[in-house]
Amino acid sequence: MIQQDKPQWAEITREERYFTSFLFHDIRKNPLPFLQLLRAKGLKCEDDVTVVDVGYEVCLFRDMAKEKLLEKEKNIIELAGLQNDVKSFRKLTFDLVLWLSNQTTVIIEAKAQQGFKNDQIDMLKHAKTAISCSKMYQTKGILLAGLKSGRYSVIDRNVIEAFDDVIIDWRQVAEVYLENALIYQRADDIYGK
Repeated sequence: MIQQDKPQWAEITREERYFTSFLFHDIRKNPLPFLQLLRAKGLKCEDDVTVVDVGYEVCLFRDMAKEKLLEKEKNIIELAGLQNDVKSFRKLTFDLVLWLSNQTTVIIEAKAQQGFKNDQIDMLKHAKTAISCSKMYQTKGILLAGLKSGRYSVIDRNVIEAFDDVIIDWRQVAEVYLENALIYQRADDIYGK
């Protein structure tokens, strides 16, 4: 137990799941500010498109296949032609997922204390390909977006292209969700610590 004269957990943690959990709840309460932020940063969707659902720590391949909304892992890997590129999607978890009213799915990879790694980016790109090739998953498009610290400059073209040029900062999230702004600002401030 943390003593009263010691910092609170919110002042100690560097785990992006902590920060994305707050964002998940803020989006559930009011998705419009986040969608507007994504649009301002390059998300291509019409003004009348809305967020119809949001997921946190989404194990999409496992759970959608269980509900027969997506092919089983082996089948979807074959459909996508990824047999030599991917060992398993089964435990792949997406930080946040938005399902939009225009039947687009937006997968958001979040980082706070560190930057994006190419092996993770490659796995996200493979996942996007696999979902796009599904005959069962009802979507008109899969978009990837990055959420990072404003202290981290993305210069790797592979990362920028993977995220469909949609990369936002935690400090920008703090500007649209004021109730938890201090939490999001902390997510932005801890990069490299």
